[in-house]
Amino acid sequence: MIHPELLCQEITSQTLKVHLPIRNNLAHKHDFGHVLIIGGGELHLAGAALLSAMAALNTGAGLVSLIVPSASYGRISHAPAELMCYAIDSFNRETVGFLDQVDVIAIGPGLGQNAWSKQALTYILTSSAMNKKIVYDADALNLMAKDELGAAMFLSDESKSIFTPHPGEAARLLKTTSEAIQLDRFESAKKIASQYHATVVLKGAGSLVYNQDKLFSRCPVANAALATAGTGDVLTGIIAGLWAQGLTVYDAASGGVGLHAFLAEKHSQMVGPRGLLASEIIRAIPAGLNGLSG
Repeated sequence: MIHPELLCQEITSQTLKVHLPIRNNLAHKHDFGHVLIIGGGELHLAGAALLSAMAALNTGAGLVSLIVPSASYGRISHAPAELMCYAIDSFNRETVGFLDQVDVIAIGPGLGQNAWSKQALTYILTSSAMNKKIVYDADALNLMAKDELGAAMFLSDESKSIFTPHPGEAARLLKTTSEAIQLDRFESAKKIASQYHATVVLKGAGSLVYNQDKLFSRCPVANAALATAGTGDVLTGIIAGLWAQGLTVYDAASGGVGLHAFLAEKHSQMVGPRGLLASEIIRAIPAGLNGLSG
């Protein structure tokens, strides 16, 4: 049997370039999708949700909304005016009816694992929102790993679910250790994809993307500059923003991984591996994308 590493496609700058949709000058914001970020379940984590939302906006999504609990709203009160921000404490049809107009949901950045966090994830898993494209990240994955919600039974379409675990989150999902995940990252990604019916982005040096309908793809870039708070939240926003613009689930995941890594690589070449801020990646996204499509 051929090891999947030998069949793995390499993610390059061309990976995203060939899939970026051409922008018609007669287009309007609704042509480029509406992304909703749900996170910030605890006050000190709300910045993570804001980073994801800004990354989705800078990636080119036409509209971006952000939901946090009212206790965290003060932390994002400085959010740019382009974002639509909601303080919602109870998830029901009345409070989040606007989900019908959303194209992609990303849940998890700064979500926390408190009662609000569990309520938010439960609603997304069990409501009509499950017909949406959803990126599951960070504490959404950690809550799923506890299996209190029986998440796996609600997930059945890998074309509508992307999981973005780092090795620790992957280990919790598979009830193993981070060391075991790292010993065979290919097999770990396959197991998560199979168990949760999702396209998987296994983050870390040489990030992997796996979808059961496709071969693996692997990012050749391993950059210490990304070892800082918030960069994973930015990646989630980039992937959601690309997905909302019409890319397939696999192309949004692999293209997002590539763009995120190559922007960090460019920064390192100019400045070095220390001191990169996640927000600096966000500011570099438009030039990076437009350079690819130009």
